[in-house]
Amino acid sequence: MSFNIIDQSPHVVPMVPPTASEAFQAVSYTGNGSARSITGGVDAATNGGIVWIKSTGANIHNVYDTERGPTNYFNLDLGGNGVTNANTLTAFNSNGFNLGTDAIVNANAQSFMAYCFMQGYKFLDVISYTGTSGVLDLSHSLGALPGMCFFKRIGAAERTYVFHKDAGSFVSGNTYTKGLATDETWEGQTSTRAFLHSTWSSTTTLTINSDNSWINSNGATRYCYAFAAETSDLIKCGTYTGTAATLQINCGFTGNARFVLIKRIDAAGEWYLFDATRGIVSGNDPYFLITTAAQITGTDYIDPYTTGFELSAAGSATVNISGGVYVYMAIA
Repeated sequence: MSFNIIDQSPHVVPMVPPTASEAFQAVSYTGNGSARSITGGVDAATNGGIVWIKSTGANIHNVYDTERGPTNYFNLDLGGNGVTNANTLTAFNSNGFNLGTDAIVNANAQSFMAYCFMQGYKFLDVISYTGTSGVLDLSHSLGALPGMCFFKRIGAAERTYVFHKDAGSFVSGNTYTKGLATDETWEGQTSTRAFLHSTWSSTTTLTINSDNSWINSNGATRYCYAFAAETSDLIKCGTYTGTAATLQINCGFTGNARFVLIKRIDAAGEWYLFDATRGIVSGNDPYFLITTAAQITGTDYIDPYTTGFELSAAGSATVNISGGVYVYMAIA
């Protein structure tokens, strides 16, 4: 069995975790159709990072990163190729980003959310790599075990595949991790086109299986967004089992979670996205589904909790089904 060690070394990450406010901001804005700057984000210009833009009324989740550069995006809700559009996100700034005139990010009078993630130690690493025909050891700069990773091929129309450390495993000769995709409601997929058995990760390396057309096809250019598994008062990637009653999720934070992404893994289920800017309150909370157009309102599935977030009995058919197994990523 051949191993290929891929050392990208695209940047130098300070060996101190960012604060939660430095690492992540959820920014709301209203489009005006004119070129402009959006402030209140993170310093991706200096440190690198990701901006994920979603209109509250359209089924397009546009994701930009500093590794590919401004004007380049892909859609989480579609299995398409990467797109270059000079009138979308045109620059990463020290406290936000610039926008062009295109309606997908700046339609006049349309409401948008921008989820801004700064690359940082024990939080996020944005990695570019080329697939090989062998087992691939992909270097990362997290300084922590990865907890949730998004993989996207550029140059061909493919899904965005997702690994979560708690999505489960299966045995087919070796023990493999299960795979997910952002444009699908799949339960965790039992396919050897997934990560490599029990040695899949360390604080410096992601190990990808050789028989993996999903994220390691030979010669394909791909990008990986690797989020840390757990960093105190910053991020937690975890799992829970629904109860159909009030369920408190302790993430170890000293305050309420500001961003929560949830996916059921033991049966088909949507990707649910909540943020504190639109509302994680003890009342109705708007949310996005990655596979559905407009934001959804008029439900109270999630509430604030002093060390994470709380799921209500109102989510007994969605994010809190009795006996349902879920994975999540929460940011403080």
